[in-house]
Parts: sequence; structure tokens; C-alpha cells
Amino acid sequence: MDHPHPEPLARRVAWLGYGGLLPFLVLASASLGNAQHAQLRNEARLAYATVIPSFVGALHWGFAMTRDLRASLRTWRFVWSIVPALLAWSTLWRSVFWSCTGRRC
Repeated sequence: MDHPHPEPLARRVAWLGYGGLLPFLVLASASLGNAQHAQLRNEARLAYATVIPSFVGALHWGFAMTRDLRASLRTWRFVWSIVPALLAWSTLWRSVFWSCTGRRC
């Protein structure tokens, strides 16, 4: 289906994509200021960074559902779609583990 005005739509979509950078930019610039809450800001930035791969996985899930694929390829797409979220989750837990090293959590 052709959109009558593809350029304005593409610009809106691009701005939404750039909007996804706002948490990174705000938290990074806030970390330069008051050092008292730097750890909290770093944890918030890490938490947001672990959410982004879930959206990437959702794209693969959507491709598996909408494309005319062989059953084996469709299954592979569904399996692959959860990999980004699992990798991000393991990264988050490694961070928790490293912060607990040498002390009780």
C-alpha cells in the first residue's frame, strides 16, 4: 500500500527513532553533573539499554509472522527473535553480579 506522502511519514518515523536516544543523552549528561546520584543514573541507563534489544527481537518475530516462509525458517525466526532480549537480560544480570562481588546483595 503506497502512502500518498511518504516523506512526512519517513521524517516522523525518524524523529521517533531519535527520540529513543533521549534517555541515553539525558542520563549521560546528568551523570556529568552531581556525582551523588551517578550510580543510580548509570543503572537507569543500563536498564534502558537492556530494553532496546527486545524491540529488535520483536522485528524478527514480526517478520516470522508476516512473511511467507517455510516452516523450518519460520521456526528459526521465532527462536532467533528471543536471542537479543536474552543477551540483554544476561548483561543486566552480569552487572548485578559484578556490583555484588565482595559484598552481600
